[in-house]
Amino acid sequence: MVKRVWKELKPNDLVTVQEHLDGLPEEGRPQYGITGIKVSFWNRLFGGNRPFVVLFLKDKIVLSRRSLGGGREKERREYPVGNLNDVTVRRGPLFDSALFRFADGYKVRVGNIPHTQIEPVVRFLNEGSRVFDAGRLSAVQRTNCYYTFTTMQVLPRDLL
Repeated sequence: MVKRVWKELKPNDLVTVQEHLDGLPEEGRPQYGITGIKVSFWNRLFGGNRPFVVLFLKDKIVLSRRSLGGGREKERREYPVGNLNDVTVRRGPLFDSALFRFADGYKVRVGNIPHTQIEPVVRFLNEGSRVFDAGRLSAVQRTNCYYTFTTMQVLPRDLL
């Protein structure tokens, strides 16, 4: 059963999560993840905000719109990592939103992102994937990644 915490997982839980991630094949091992909602005019007008996940793997970025509970995938797009052209962040009082732009012209705004969660993605464009190393991420960022990875079913929900 998932242990819900307010700000971050306990240190021994973070070690358990990292050990499990290290045991996954390198091709399918996630490096970083963000869970938010896809922001659009229609969502603002009529509601119906479903979880939207941005998952960074070694060589690709997965964009996944999930069902209300997050269990099923409704829509999926995959891009090579090099196709991410820009990430523009809009700061909010409680949460941030980020506009992701890809080489083919596709863009998506993801909202309800915790303040610290988007920073590594912005640095990723300049510094590369080393910004996602566990040692460079805070416990809060790693905790949010854990919840994203369980939503995407990369990690089992009963790991902790």
